[in-house]
Amino acid sequence: MTLPTPGQLRTLIHDALTTALTRDAATLPTSMLYTPGCRPALFIDSSVVRGGPGVGKTLWARVLTVPDLRAAAAHDLKMPRLADTRVISAHGAAGDSDGYPAAPELEALLGEGIRPVTVWAAVALTALGICDLTHLPSWRDRAQWLLRNPDALRQAVGDLNSQGRTHLVVFDNLDRLHPDQRTTDRVASGVLQLAADLARLGPRVRAKVFLRPDTLDAALWALTSEARRALRTADLNWSTPDHWGQVTGTHLYGLFFQLLANHPSEGAAAFRSLTPGWRLTPDGRFSAPEQLNSDPAAQERLFTMIADPYMGATVRRGSTYRFILTYLQDGVGGLSPRPFLMALRQAVRHALDDHPDHPCALHHQDIRRGVPEGARARAAEVEQVMPWVRAALTPLAGQQLPIDSDQVIALWDHARLPDRLRRLGSRAADPYPSGMRHLARYHNLLEELTAAGVVHPGTDGSWDMPAPFRIAHGLGRRGGVKPASAPV
Repeated sequence: MTLPTPGQLRTLIHDALTTALTRDAATLPTSMLYTPGCRPALFIDSSVVRGGPGVGKTLWARVLTVPDLRAAAAHDLKMPRLADTRVISAHGAAGDSDGYPAAPELEALLGEGIRPVTVWAAVALTALGICDLTHLPSWRDRAQWLLRNPDALRQAVGDLNSQGRTHLVVFDNLDRLHPDQRTTDRVASGVLQLAADLARLGPRVRAKVFLRPDTLDAALWALTSEARRALRTADLNWSTPDHWGQVTGTHLYGLFFQLLANHPSEGAAAFRSLTPGWRLTPDGRFSAPEQLNSDPAAQERLFTMIADPYMGATVRRGSTYRFILTYLQDGVGGLSPRPFLMALRQAVRHALDDHPDHPCALHHQDIRRGVPEGARARAAEVEQVMPWVRAALTPLAGQQLPIDSDQVIALWDHARLPDRLRRLGSRAADPYPSGMRHLARYHNLLEELTAAGVVHPGTDGSWDMPAPFRIAHGLGRRGGVKPASAPV
C-alpha cells in the first residue's frame, strides 16, 4: 500500500480527533475503546478504583455495565472471568436514578440514624434482585427491613456464592452524591464498608467503587483497619514513570494511534501501513502491535513519521513527542486523554491553515500553539470537580512564578478567599482529611493544592505551578513572558 501523504495524515488526524472529542463516557462506541493500561482497574477483586479528574472513571464503570463493551475489554485483556460476570450498576454507571436514594431521601435516612452501610447494602441487594427487598416501596422500608434482618446480607451473598457465577455491583459518581461534601464523604465510607464486607463474605459477590483520591482518603478515614485491609485498590491513570523517573504517556499515544487506525476512512488504512502488526479483533476493531502501546521509543518513531522530531531545528530544543506530555501533566505527573487529544487537534488545525506544504503532517510550531488548548482543558477538568481550586487560583492571575507563599497569602487575603470558599461549601468542621478543611489556615490549603497537583513547593519556600494551571490562569514565569497563546 502507498504510504500516506502529509496532507492525508492532517485530514485523518483532524477528522479522527474531532469525532472522538464529540464522544463522552455515555456514547463511546466499541470502535473507540482503548483498554491497555486499565487491566488492574477491571480486576473483579479490585474493590476500589482510584482516579483523578478526567481519567475515565465513569467510562470504565460504563464499560463494565454494557455487555458489548465489557466483552470487548475482556477479549483485549484476556480476562474470561470478566466476560462471564454479571454486572449491575448500583449508582452512577447507568444513570438509573431509581436504583438508589436521591439526596433528600438519603439525608432523611441518615437523620434517622441509619448507617450509610445499611443504606448501600439495601441498594446493592435490591440491584441484585433479592426479592424480599425489591417489592418494598421505599428506601426507608428497605433499610428498616435490613435492620430487622441483620444476617440478610450474609445469607444473600451465601446463596449467590453457591450458584457459581460472579456478581459485580458497580458504584460511580459518588463524588456528586450530595451537595454537602461532608455528607458525601460519610456516605462514601458506607459504600467502602459494604465493599469490604462483600470481600470477606466469599469469592462470588463483589463491589467496585470508583472514587477520586480526595474523597477516597476522606472515606477511608472512617473505616476500621480491618475493613481497609479487606479492600484492594487499583489506580486508574494515563501516566507511568520510565526508568529515569520521567513521566511517560505511552497509553495516551497508544490511544491516539488507535483512533487514527480505526477511523472509517481510506486515510486510516494508509496510516496502518506505517507500522506492521495491526490485528483485527472479533468486534471489528484494529488493535495495535504491542510496542505501540508500551514502548516509548517505538511510539516516538511512529510519531516522527507524523510530526517534526524536534521543537526546533535540532535535538537541543527537545522532542515533539515529550513536549506535549511535559506541558499537559499536573504537579503530581497526572495526565488525561481529552486535553491530550485537544492539543493535537488544535495543532493540526494550525497545520492545515499555516503549513499545508510542510513535509510532516504536524509542524513543531503548530504543536507549540496547540498545547495551550489542551492545558486549559486539563485545568478545567480539575476545576469542574474541585471548584475550590479555581477560587484559590483566580486571585493569582497575572503574577510571576515562582511566587513566595507569603505573597500568595497576601493575595488571598485581599480577595477574601475564605468567604469565597465558604460559599462553595465548607469542610471546616469535617474530621476527615479531605479538601478545604482549614479555610483560615492558608498553609494547609497550599498543602491541599499540592496534593491535587495544582502547585508544587520549592526548596526555598516559594511555590511554582505546572503548565496547565499556569496557562489557564495567565501566570508568567520569571525570566520569561506571561503566557497568552503559547507555553514558555
